[in-house]
Amino acid sequence: MAKEEAEYCDRLSIFRLKQDGFLGLGVRNGWMKWIDNGGAWKSRIGFTVNIGYGLDRVTLRYTHTSCFGGEKTDMNYDVELTATPCHYGGFRYWFRCPLVKNGSQCRRRIGVLYGWGKYFGCRSCQDIAYGAQKQGGLCRFTSITTAKIERYREKVRRKYYRGVMTRKYRRLLIMEQRLSTDMMRADSTLVNSLR
Repeated sequence: MAKEEAEYCDRLSIFRLKQDGFLGLGVRNGWMKWIDNGGAWKSRIGFTVNIGYGLDRVTLRYTHTSCFGGEKTDMNYDVELTATPCHYGGFRYWFRCPLVKNGSQCRRRIGVLYGWGKYFGCRSCQDIAYGAQKQGGLCRFTSITTAKIERYREKVRRKYYRGVMTRKYRRLLIMEQRLSTDMMRADSTLVNSLR
């Protein structure tokens, strides 16, 4: 069975909740909407974040519409939050995956809940992969771009120090060589596919 792509799923990120100020002590309500590639409204979710007194959780509220019959189901369930201490003080919050897979509850600590189907959960339980993971072998040419090389080139201050090539300059050369090799492989693949 082919995995769904994470880029096309609804995502609720703990980092976004932190950025928007929902992870403070107490109860906070909010909502989030997702827009498709054409700019049209796709879906919406309401949530309540409850932090304090040992009951750290996010309550998700949304309406799920079945793809087959158009049947609507109102969803309302809790996702547990857990916190890990940071090295310089404070805490970092995480979701605990609420889904059950192979008869046992997942409870994996995750930063993003993916909505695919009726529930929100981790990528593993939802059987979701990133788009780049689905591209195989010669189709996934390179993760290095010319823009990335240019940004790294600005960091290289010296090419040599006391007659020895610097580590940053060596890495820049490796990146340029890898991009060149990947581009040649892409060209040969394209030529072979046109034959």
